[in-house]
Amino acid sequence: MDKFEFYEQSHSGDDVRGVLGLRSERFFLSFRDVDGRIVKEDVFLFLYFRHNKNKDKTDKSAAMSQFFTLVLCSSFNDASQCKHYGCSNMCFAWIFDKKRRCNPKMKAGTTPRHLFFTSELMRCTELIDESRGTTWVDEVSVVCEVHALNNTIFCVDNWLFYPLEDTVVQKSKHVCPLVSDLKKMHDTGQNSDVTLVAADGREFLAHVAILSSRSPVFAAMFQHDMEEKRLNQVQMDDFSSEAVECLLNFMYTDNISDIAVLPELLAAADKYNISRLLPLCEETMMANLNTENAAECFSLADRHNASQLRKEAKRFTARHLKNIKPREGWKKWMDENQQLAAEILDEMAELMAELTK
Repeated sequence: MDKFEFYEQSHSGDDVRGVLGLRSERFFLSFRDVDGRIVKEDVFLFLYFRHNKNKDKTDKSAAMSQFFTLVLCSSFNDASQCKHYGCSNMCFAWIFDKKRRCNPKMKAGTTPRHLFFTSELMRCTELIDESRGTTWVDEVSVVCEVHALNNTIFCVDNWLFYPLEDTVVQKSKHVCPLVSDLKKMHDTGQNSDVTLVAADGREFLAHVAILSSRSPVFAAMFQHDMEEKRLNQVQMDDFSSEAVECLLNFMYTDNISDIAVLPELLAAADKYNISRLLPLCEETMMANLNTENAAECFSLADRHNASQLRKEAKRFTARHLKNIKPREGWKKWMDENQQLAAEILDEMAELMAELTK
């Protein structure tokens, strides 16, 4: 990877604009289609930045865009043959030269051939010497990975935090008999000895031994002379019945069954000190950050000691503040989270300092 090729040109006033970029060879990736089937797609990666040929070459910010865009493209020339996979798959990409750079989830493409893309893979000045059109380093690798989704989230051990290590996924095809038996015990309530009561009053049967083994907070409740031990009942007024049901399912099976209640699950993981559940909630929420939920995820993570989610949500909010500010509720969020708002401004100041070096 040593020379960028100048692709198509277009005219805008007196400026001549174009694209400088690299295209990978074609390769195959597996996706889950809308019918739930796993299909192989012939694709390629396109890494590029936009270039203005008439700008002063000493002014890097004017001569080229500040970030590389990475697009995962379908090899089909006929747009009618291209399929949309954004609803059933998550696509991640990261780049590494002399150091590893993890990147958030790629967005679903906006045209038929563009399956997924990310517009901020890395800053151009970190890789390109624009005066020569060459890279600063001898070799740069881009890695792309697709995760197919279904209605159940299985455990992916720290892939987002350590993207170059092997991913360990629990396959539903070979369910451990112990997990299957524990789920059956949970579903039937056989030999249950405690009741969990959700905010709406709905009751769930459970087993003290299971709850205590997964949570030191629950263990303390039933080891000491507390109200929960005397009544064999735990009031969970902070959580909806959907969240309590999903929490119990995780306690018995180690699986998250409903991503709609992830914010409540994160809060429950913190309150009851369920160490395994907290990072799983963080990873999934980090992968689904957008302009509508980033600020709320930032404040939620701050309240519940979710350090990885806190860091990524703050960074996302700072980078996309232009699109977040006009949204309803932003002013109220600012008034209620003044310290966090100040941290976002600090993050933006650090970003601007890096871009103007």
